[in-house]
Amino acid sequence: MAIALDRQEKAAENGVEVPWSAVQYVQNELGLRVAAIATLTDLLVYLKSNADPALGAHYARVIDYANATECDDQRGFTARLNAACSRAARR
Repeated sequence: MAIALDRQEKAAENGVEVPWSAVQYVQNELGLRVAAIATLTDLLVYLKSNADPALGAHYARVIDYANATECDDQRGFTARLNAACSRAARR
């Protein structure tokens, strides 16, 4: 299954959050391989590193979304985001 954007949000079962992402749920429970064209981390790196202020203005809103939806492991998500932004800045 191909998806445009892996939002990296946690899944829920019967209204209770579980320790895996929605994509991991589809892979593990339904046995489907999932390929994302981009992830939320990719989008944030792009918004943060883009010189166009109109795009950069969306960065804070997307970060707010990530925090509100408790994307994957939040500490792990933030660490991956910071590392990806550092790599992008070196390019």
